Amino acid sequence: MFVYGKIISQKNPSLFFFIIIHVVFYLFCTPARAGEKKIEALGGDITFKGNVGINYKWYLQKPETKRSYNLAGTGEVEATYEKDDFFAKVLIAGLYDTHEEERNFLRANEAYLRYDFQEQEANVTAGRQIRFWGALEVYNPVDIINTQDLAYDPFNIYKIGANLISFGKYFENSGIELIGKFFEQDQPFPGPQSPYFIFPAFLVYNENIITEESDARPTVYLKYSGSTDTKYPLDYAVVLSNGYDKQRLITLTGPNTLQQNAYIASKIMTFDTVVIDATLLKLEASYTDIKDNTVLSDYYQLGAGIEHTLEQIYRGWDLGLITEYYLYRITDKSKFDDLRLFQVFQNDLFLGFRLTFNDAGSSEIVGGGIIDMEYRDEMSLYAKFRTRIFDKFIIEADIRKIIPNNEDAPTLFNLMDDHLRLTFNFYYYF
Repeated sequence: MFVYGKIISQKNPSLFFFIIIHVVFYLFCTPARAGEKKIEALGGDITFKGNVGINYKWYLQKPETKRSYNLAGTGEVEATYEKDDFFAKVLIAGLYDTHEEERNFLRANEAYLRYDFQEQEANVTAGRQIRFWGALEVYNPVDIINTQDLAYDPFNIYKIGANLISFGKYFENSGIELIGKFFEQDQPFPGPQSPYFIFPAFLVYNENIITEESDARPTVYLKYSGSTDTKYPLDYAVVLSNGYDKQRLITLTGPNTLQQNAYIASKIMTFDTVVIDATLLKLEASYTDIKDNTVLSDYYQLGAGIEHTLEQIYRGWDLGLITEYYLYRITDKSKFDDLRLFQVFQNDLFLGFRLTFNDAGSSEIVGGGIIDMEYRDEMSLYAKFRTRIFDKFIIEADIRKIIPNNEDAPTLFNLMDDHLRLTFNFYYYF
């Protein structure tokens, strides 16, 4: 499915919309299926849902040679099947941009099977999956399983499904899971006319990843997680892993060609939250031991945050006040540092808010500023709004402003230069 979808997106991306429109029509507009989302078939229950949408990005401040906007159509169709202890899921997603072909895709982001052993309180899962790990609002250093589609939007996490096999065993308040990841994903990247292509114009990005060993070499994760039933509830997780690291090295592989390199590393990580009345404390931490690399150092990352909620401040609205700190450090100063590895959150403070309206549309505004504590006067400011209308439509809008440092330090934001962007998303859910 992934290969087939990639061929479609490269040869004729508009086929994606043809497929989506006909699937929607078949499921919800034909007389036999009008309004149906769940049917009984094959001895179990099959459920369908999805969405189609429009994505518009308007770049008000950007380099003169870069494009002024992106306009794209998006869509997802999800189907699940349940029968007794058996569960299956397929999620097909796609995007077609009117001007930037590097953003186009049609792929099965999820396609997996799961079998539950209820008496043993265990399960086995195999296939393409998306996993979310972490506790923090802006950046999650421990969220390492899935590759992010940077061409979709470098500022919003959009994950590509990973090929996983997992076995989980669960206890009363905890569980242990062994996960194997196979075939390291290539990394999509914005096109050369995008404001997010930070390299000189004469360079070309080749998305085919270079792996230290075979790309089929598995990455293994062992996760132990649980929660406490105490006055101050604690959710915790500890993960050990060995295989390809999420951090990547970009190198020049030809006269004008850039490629990403994946290397072998071992990691230990934790992500935890504790609730104290109206205050949420958050922690993410990891240490990475890189195997025999002459240019890359071992490194550690830390993220800590506090979110305090003021309830019913006005007409039933809740206001969350958020403070988070992120740290990235290498242990060998003679090797590549955060600048060479394009690490944004190397010593940064986030001050933000979450305003929840508690209305029928679950409306919410989240925003704030990320202040760089290491490179003077560098910061990123943003605000995002989201609401639902008539249970079928979702409207999103955000504004983002990047202010690069005034020291000419080649940070990612400095390479991007002064940047101001407005984004509008409109989705119809069926």
